Amino acid sequence: MAEILFVILEFIFEFLLEFALEFMVDFGLRAPFADRAPLPAPWGTIVAVTAYSTLSYFLALGSVAVFPHHFIRNPEYRLWNVLLTPILMGVLMGQWGGYLRERGKRVLQIDTYVLGFFFALIFALVRYKYAS
Repeated sequence: MAEILFVILEFIFEFLLEFALEFMVDFGLRAPFADRAPLPAPWGTIVAVTAYSTLSYFLALGSVAVFPHHFIRNPEYRLWNVLLTPILMGVLMGQWGGYLRERGKRVLQIDTYVLGFFFALIFALVRYKYAS
């Protein structure tokens, strides 16, 4: 019973780390880009995917430097984390974007399912590969 609880806590901690960093990115980018018009399609999407992917990569490397060991000890569960956490983060960011849209606030591109998913996927893959 205690082992199951520990595994659940490992998943929650890994998810919360990605959640915290993704929302810090969202709030950190909201003010500087509040008055800018988005780039026209498809360039805006290409720039956003490239920028968020790069940012996610370096934030994940920073998290490995701060937390060098995997939070999830079991290798099979780590793989499940790489698959499930990006889906959950994508859903969460999509819901956040909908919440902002309903209130008439500016929605950044990371506030969508797709970019939230890719941000979390790159983060999870980097932690999976480089954490010890």
